[in-house]
Amino acid sequence: MQKDGETTEEPARGKPSEFGSVPTHFRRLDATIGGLKPGSLIAIMSTPSEGKSCLIVDLARAASMAGVGTLLFSSEMSRGEYTLRMLASEALVDITSLRTGQLSDEAWARLARRMSEVADAPMYIDAPTNKSCNQLIDAVKRSTERHNIGLVLIDGLGLLISQEHAQSGGQHDAGSALTSLKTLSTQLNLPVVVTVTTEYPHDDRYHLDPPTSWGLQRAARLSELRYGREIFEIADLVIAIYRPDHREPESPRAMEADLVIAKNRYGPTGISTVIFQNQFMRFTNMPPIPTDNPPSLPA
Repeated sequence: MQKDGETTEEPARGKPSEFGSVPTHFRRLDATIGGLKPGSLIAIMSTPSEGKSCLIVDLARAASMAGVGTLLFSSEMSRGEYTLRMLASEALVDITSLRTGQLSDEAWARLARRMSEVADAPMYIDAPTNKSCNQLIDAVKRSTERHNIGLVLIDGLGLLISQEHAQSGGQHDAGSALTSLKTLSTQLNLPVVVTVTTEYPHDDRYHLDPPTSWGLQRAARLSELRYGREIFEIADLVIAIYRPDHREPESPRAMEADLVIAKNRYGPTGISTVIFQNQFMRFTNMPPIPTDNPPSLPA
């Protein structure tokens, strides 16, 4: 893992387009969307503290550990915080214990085994950044000239737009920023992922039962929310995070999270359910269903 701008002695692994789709490594999600496709703009939406930064770290970690050059920009957290989260999720050590240094001998051993692998991964982090949208795009283009980048991630669309407002006198909006990022993904032929923080109104239309249908019902109304219309018009793929126990602490679906595919220009929409491991600050796959005892379908 290097800071953006650092050079590396490793040979190039090929042009970004040679990577093809970048797997998310979430089995059910990849089965539906076919990975993160070159030339596509992907938006990840969630309410505050529901896991969008965790998910973007998971995508960055999976890609870079597989050898895909990954570039992460953020105004949300520091580079050190992203590094801690990557280490905790990769080594499966409690993030709070890692911050305080109070780890068991076994946890220290796991961390030591993973630290060199994380450090060697082709991951470039620019955080915290105060770049405007245009400055960020220029930085991405410079980075792709120096490094073999196959995935770009931007954590925090709202802060990016605010910075653009501050530098351009309020002449930049979400539609312009998203259009610029979509153009960037097409020009460089690589996937660009951006996170968006949103809030759901205290409205019965947004609080539907049963939980299995609530995610899809909510996704159908995402376009009504802040930046929602622009996101649905411009992004190729829109994924909304829904954690039932974040909304209802006593939910029977504790630790489960729905990755709601609200828009997919390349295929079907739907819900991919994963596990959220808060102590490791990561999402992970659901356990496979035993093939000798498949669930019965409703009549």
